[in-house]
Amino acid sequence: MIKSLLPIVFLAFSLFSFGQINFQSLSIDEAIAKAKTENKKVFIDIYTTWCGPCKILDRNVFKNTGVGERVNPDFIAIKVDAERYPDQSRLVEFNIRAYPTMIVLDGDGKQLKKFIGNMSVGEFHDKLDLFIDPALLPKNIALKDMQNNPEDIAIWRKSMAVLLNKDRSLFRENTQAFVDQFGLEELNNYLDSNIFYNAVLPLNSKIVQRVLSDPDYMYYSHEMYYKIDLKERARTATTEAEYVAIVEEAKASEEQRFIDYNGDYATDTEFLESLTVEKLNPVYAQEPEVVIPLSRKERRKLKKAERRQKRKDRKNK
Repeated sequence: MIKSLLPIVFLAFSLFSFGQINFQSLSIDEAIAKAKTENKKVFIDIYTTWCGPCKILDRNVFKNTGVGERVNPDFIAIKVDAERYPDQSRLVEFNIRAYPTMIVLDGDGKQLKKFIGNMSVGEFHDKLDLFIDPALLPKNIALKDMQNNPEDIAIWRKSMAVLLNKDRSLFRENTQAFVDQFGLEELNNYLDSNIFYNAVLPLNSKIVQRVLSDPDYMYYSHEMYYKIDLKERARTATTEAEYVAIVEEAKASEEQRFIDYNGDYATDTEFLESLTVEKLNPVYAQEPEVVIPLSRKERRKLKKAERRQKRKDRKNK
């Protein structure tokens, strides 16, 4: 009977240890020593009994299965009650100013990182990403999957979704590659819309032409492409009247959007000014006013006229 219970007990212990963060009953120095022996890092949760966010973090994040599976293999985790810890001088070294505060140390006790405040499971995973092999980071795995499967749109979409969530700069860098590889004639989801917005497609592409012709279709992108179109039209205008009309159209559009947003939307003055710079269309740039100096005789006449006017002004008073 006892033998039959052992697997169950072992399973329960495993679930407890790896289903959530396995906080060990160790002092800070004991945790550092153990981490050095096991080639791990130290994770310290510094809390107080009256701290509400500490309790929320403990309940929602530290007890999360996915979090435990990542922390337990690589960290010696301990909890420290900031008001009851025996060696208060040890805590002073960490310069704790708010709770909860989480400290990560290496095996020599050197502080690697400090996290402050409550956070979501996803945000906590992002913090952990700093301490694992870069090759295992979700964004790098996504890039590798794209590289190894250049013609699989399903894998690319999945990988681009990871980049959108994990690293916006990498997402933007790869949007044009996605468009070049697969096109975006049909936008079927939120991800495609983001790819389209960040790729900045040519004005003559079918999808951009649809955006320009229908303000209600992807209206966030409509604003961006409408401004690009206005700039291009202003740059290539063939008559001064056409150029002036385009500038006036841009001004009216900005004023209308200001009204539509009930005054909360500031007009894009930088955009409007960009339509009138000389580099945009030098053909219609105003010629500077030429000032011709007056001759000596003309200056004398001007001064006499000014004196006569002053005398008249005094008499009228």
